[in-house]
Amino acid sequence: MKNSLPDVSKYIQVQTIDFIKNEKIIKLAFLAAGKNLIGEKFTVLKDQSFVISELLKYFTGNECIYDLNRGIYLFGIFGIGKSMFFEIIRKTISDLAEFDEFGKRVNPNGFLITSAEQIIE
Repeated sequence: MKNSLPDVSKYIQVQTIDFIKNEKIIKLAFLAAGKNLIGEKFTVLKDQSFVISELLKYFTGNECIYDLNRGIYLFGIFGIGKSMFFEIIRKTISDLAEFDEFGKRVNPNGFLITSAEQIIE
């Protein structure tokens, strides 16, 4: 059976931030965003670090285990921090974005977070 989904890759502009060259800066930005949004107790557990690294690679336009031409569907029980996790990633990528000639951050990797509740409404 042929995949019936349209190829949208030509409409997506990804600003690649070299993950290998900037890995330490990207991970520090992630920790800073987490501490900013959650508080000083925010930390990354050892078993979470691989998935977080791969998602940071994905959202900075780098080769990773996820297909860069597809979206990500994250699911889990209510209240475990799915939305907060992506809010931290959104803030991280936004903080790393380049500035345009007007001093505003240009972030084509940015994304909006919409909860299932908002979609239902």
